[in-house]
Amino acid sequence: LRGMGLLACGNPTFNFTALRYSTEALDAATHRHELVPEENITLHLDYKHHGLGSASCGPGPLPQYCLNPEEFSFQYRLRPFSPDEMSPAALARTVVK
Repeated sequence: LRGMGLLACGNPTFNFTALRYSTEALDAATHRHELVPEENITLHLDYKHHGLGSASCGPGPLPQYCLNPEEFSFQYRLRPFSPDEMSPAALARTVVK
């Protein structure tokens, strides 16, 4: 529906992508022109990302951008919202404590 949204809040903050392509479509495509926008949106919520760089043709990522195996705790909340509610930023402050 037009005017409806989905609020995604994380504690701590998180990375995300929202695409009109499924993971399967992205994996199958070898060129960008092969991607056809889908009706549904695929949402990925990620706690963290490892920095870019593999040291195969240059330096690896700096230590502060490395993601090492370790135990972690991550919370998220998904909530629909409409334009007649408060702003998404204000709403986020009310749903993640």
